[in-house]
Amino acid sequence: MDMVITGKVLVYDDNIDTDIICPGRFLELNESKDIANVAMSGIDSNFPEKAKTHSIIIAGKNFGCGSSRDHAVRALKYSGLKAVIAQSFGRIFYRNALNLGLLVIISKDARNIFNDGESGKIDLTKGKITNMDKIITVDSDVISEEEFKVYEQGGMIQIYKQN
Repeated sequence: MDMVITGKVLVYDDNIDTDIICPGRFLELNESKDIANVAMSGIDSNFPEKAKTHSIIIAGKNFGCGSSRDHAVRALKYSGLKAVIAQSFGRIFYRNALNLGLLVIISKDARNIFNDGESGKIDLTKGKITNMDKIITVDSDVISEEEFKVYEQGGMIQIYKQN
């Protein structure tokens, strides 16, 4: 199983809350593509276009804080992101990500080594995140093979539906 993820990164600061990720005025949206088209619109109106070529978000502390809406996770997942790396996550956002199959990784130092557009490599088994442009590596949480299988299968909700 390949537990290495690569891609270009988008960098955001601390306290990116769920209303930034998917503003409340869009909660009536239900279609995947519609939700993806409003992802990060609270801070970056060009995000849907950027997500076509950038597949990893790297952020500071408290990513996904705020309300319990799962639209925030859905917006990021449907945009095509492979992973979100942050120093810390809002607890409900983190759980929604696991339930819906969006890979979220905690790394206290990743935000310090990346700029927008640089290439990143995530080694989930070793708990290492590398800026491939600068060849700098920092630690992250290790994801077990079982946890990775949950993400590969689309999250806990998909697993429950299949069984």
